[in-house]
Amino acid sequence: MTKQVSATVRNAFLELLDGEPDAGSMELVKQVEGCADPLPQEYADILGLEPGSTFGQAAEVLRDQLRGGGG
Repeated sequence: MTKQVSATVRNAFLELLDGEPDAGSMELVKQVEGCADPLPQEYADILGLEPGSTFGQAAEVLRDQLRGGGG
């Protein structure tokens, strides 16, 4: 399922990628999962994602990292 999220949520997610995850990080990741909006390339590069990747794909990577699944 694809979805769009508000600019406020997208910006908060980008701030999370720039900073350190905390107790509320997983909730933000859940809000962004499945989002089809394009991720800025600089963040795709940081996460090792292909050009044209989405916020949803970034959320999957971050979710796995937060769960200790790698990254």
